[in-house]
Amino acid sequence: MTDTSPGGVLAAIVYKPEGVESRPADRFARAPLAEAVLRAGHGIEDDCKAGRADRHVNLTSEENAEVLRALGFRTDPGETGEQLVVRGIDVGALKPGDRLRLGGEACLEVATQRTGCQRFQQVQGRPPAGTRDRLGVMARVVVGGVVRVGDPVRVEPAAP
Repeated sequence: MTDTSPGGVLAAIVYKPEGVESRPADRFARAPLAEAVLRAGHGIEDDCKAGRADRHVNLTSEENAEVLRALGFRTDPGETGEQLVVRGIDVGALKPGDRLRLGGEACLEVATQRTGCQRFQQVQGRPPAGTRDRLGVMARVVVGGVVRVGDPVRVEPAAP
């Protein structure tokens, strides 16, 4: 049987490490990682943003970043507040309950679409107009594991 589920690649991992300025006025505090440990029920290990109910991980796509960049937003990894960036997946089409398998073992479950907030507006220096379905999703880590930039990512739609 051939796997026909949509898939892509993990393009970037960023996180908020201990010891960095908590809320710089002009950016989200993020540092890049080549690999990370995702902990079930928590998020990225050692990430100060982890462990928040349905907001373990914020995930977006390079494709969304390209659209936002064309609209004048700063979109390098972490600049829109995300921790994981994928390539080759229509993140705007993901629905609550959809799952993403990352690498060999880790699994995220989509909680909700992200929307622009006051912090996003402060960092970007402009309102979030035009970002609908372009900021990605908030997800829970349901199965932990090590993930690496370049790992395959596969979408498993929620059961009807």
